[in-house]
Amino acid sequence: IRSLSFIQGTTVHFLRTCVVFTLYYFLFGGKIIVGDLLTMVFFTFFIFGPLQELGNFIIALNETKVSMENFRILLNAPKEFRPKNPKHVGAIQSLLFSNVSFKHKTAKFKAVENINFE
Repeated sequence: IRSLSFIQGTTVHFLRTCVVFTLYYFLFGGKIIVGDLLTMVFFTFFIFGPLQELGNFIIALNETKVSMENFRILLNAPKEFRPKNPKHVGAIQSLLFSNVSFKHKTAKFKAVENINFE
């Protein structure tokens, strides 16, 4: 995406520069006057400005596609299991952790290992 944006931006700047140099050529050749040059340079902003924003639009479009795909995956994720007849535990008076370890499925090392507390 970055290379596309670079190529697109470079091409737009190159074309605009070519137009401006062509206008200077016509000015020094006597085919146009200074007012025509300024008017045409002003118009190049209206022509090449939207072309410059085209790269930003393509980047936003690709980011949106990825976000929508991630959202689709999230919506299609399996639902959380809920028991049909859950047991009511009541108020918890005490809690005991004995030799508790935790490691995320993508991690190489355990974040918590053999933790004990009451």
